[in-house]
Amino acid sequence: MTSKMGELEWLLSTWLTTDARLLTVELALANYNLGGYVATTLLLEISASGAASMSAVVSPFHLANTSGDQSAAIIDGFRFIIVIGYLLLIKVWTACEHKVEDGGSGLHYVLSVVGCLDSAIVGLFLADQYFLSFLSPDRDPTTSASSENFVSYSAFARLQEQLNINEACLLMLLIVRCTILGQMQPAVYRGFKTFVNSIVMFAYYLTIFLPVMLSAIFLANCIWSPYVQGYSTWVNTFLSVTAMMQNIHHTTEISKASAAWTIIFSTYTYVVIYCFFVNGFLAISSYAYFQSELVEYSDPKYERWTRDQWVDWMLWGKLYTMYTGKEPGSSKKVGLAEEEEDEGGEEEDDEDDD
Repeated sequence: MTSKMGELEWLLSTWLTTDARLLTVELALANYNLGGYVATTLLLEISASGAASMSAVVSPFHLANTSGDQSAAIIDGFRFIIVIGYLLLIKVWTACEHKVEDGGSGLHYVLSVVGCLDSAIVGLFLADQYFLSFLSPDRDPTTSASSENFVSYSAFARLQEQLNINEACLLMLLIVRCTILGQMQPAVYRGFKTFVNSIVMFAYYLTIFLPVMLSAIFLANCIWSPYVQGYSTWVNTFLSVTAMMQNIHHTTEISKASAAWTIIFSTYTYVVIYCFFVNGFLAISSYAYFQSELVEYSDPKYERWTRDQWVDWMLWGKLYTMYTGKEPGSSKKVGLAEEEEDEGGEEEDDEDDD
């Protein structure tokens, strides 16, 4: 096509005829100074009715082995040691051992929320390494640009895009895992209890909220679907109505189509949904918070961890024994130790009385 670009008659007679239904133009844009490339796909689709639909897919990608790529490879090595060496091998083994020591089964950890989260982290990391094995193409746009045969990099660009999404999901799961680990702190633990309690009440509240919300979506679609683009489909209507929760209103467009229905619909959604039902979620969250504060509150004076307990938690059993000379798990909380001393003193007093 590059040799015929200036000949419009050849293009019209060969590509755009009365029988044409789809025309796709694909090209690779290059920035040789920065080593960046863009896989561009321009699509024109003509339906049987004669309507034309145009779309463009722009996917940036890079091929240069820069210093950033080398640093990422070093970080991947450390991540491999942490995720595979610790999380997959050591963590699973020790967690299952603790479950067995407590009289349970190792499957209790595997099927728990933490176990499923660890499995997802390991799976995403292995998937990323699998994708990285394909990111070494034997073709370079700098050499294929002068070739007569066009080389497509669209699949390569989509692979890089999927890899970026996986990396973001992996980071999110790691943050959630670290947050769950912070439950040892009383404030974080109460936050988790608030979240769990509110989620349960949200599930019951949605049985009332969803029908009302769906009725508003159905009403808006029936009124403005032929006139306003934002309400032309069910998906667009859902996005437009839910966007009103963020004070994003399209009153100008819908009022031009029907001013009377705009007043009725806006009043209904504002009073019934946004002033009443939406604020119900805030009320449930506040109730769950104060419930957790009253039920799950702990006195830091008695519930704090001692230095010995922190060392016992951080070190492996053998290292803890070498460092302190004590058996693993021998550390106790301050409040628990004081209670045991009080109980021991009461028992001695009872024996003396006898």
